[in-house]
Amino acid sequence: RQVFDKDGFFCSGDAGFCNHQGHLFHRGRVSDLITYKGVKVAPAEAEEVLMSHPAILEAVVIGKAHPTDTQHCTAFVVRRPGSRVTEEEIAAFVNGQVDDMRKLRGGVHFVKSLPRIAVGKVIRKVLRT
Repeated sequence: RQVFDKDGFFCSGDAGFCNHQGHLFHRGRVSDLITYKGVKVAPAEAEEVLMSHPAILEAVVIGKAHPTDTQHCTAFVVRRPGSRVTEEEIAAFVNGQVDDMRKLRGGVHFVKSLPRIAVGKVIRKVLRT
């Protein structure tokens, strides 16, 4: 893959936007975007909602392959110790606060921990398999 484009700009693979005041907002990696019915969806919004739930310690959202919609948002969640929250409760919590493209149609999966590289970044491709 080419690191610099034809105009000399560095292609970092990051996704974000600039608001009307010139502030830059990082929304994640391009490779982390989820394709739902042909639309690219950033998982960050659903992850923010997940992390606002008091029973959730950590969470990440990835796209899982679906035969007709390309990908569905799927959550991997680490519960806080002693929490008994269910997959259905978490899905209802998130689905009531996000737009249609970010609903957790791929489900919620509880894990003991999220796979990470040495510096702490979640390895999303491990969760996709």
